[in-house]
Amino acid sequence: MTVPSAAADGVLLAQGDAQTGFTFYLAEGCLHHLYRHRGGAWSVSSEPLSIPPGRTTLTADVRRTGRSAEVRLLLDQAVVGHGHIGVLAGDRVAYSGIDVGCDRGVPVGPYDAPNTFDATLHRVRVEVDEDQELDEVAILRIDAAMG
Repeated sequence: MTVPSAAADGVLLAQGDAQTGFTFYLAEGCLHHLYRHRGGAWSVSSEPLSIPPGRTTLTADVRRTGRSAEVRLLLDQAVVGHGHIGVLAGDRVAYSGIDVGCDRGVPVGPYDAPNTFDATLHRVRVEVDEDQELDEVAILRIDAAMG
């Protein structure tokens, strides 16, 4: 992303809604990752950041640890926040698609939709490891219920 001389705010990436999903966003100088699942909400935030004007990279690194996960937030490869997600989804994360640079509809995070990112996003990359643990029976039940 490229940040102008003023601080950037808004959603970088979001999927889901206020019931289940995740969001990765900047607000009031802090970087945030919020994950919602089965009534739980896990939030990881940085301390206020000094993001230099110009091009920079923000990362939410979520690593599975069994049914939970560890989260690291990075600014240009430096860790600026870390925390824990108690329970990862084993079937579907959400019924709504992924939003890049905003969060439309019922937002995942504690902000008003669409909370459009006010700087320039050059690229958003999502990498998924091969260690996914899916509940195949739950997936089949959901698919059957949806017709």
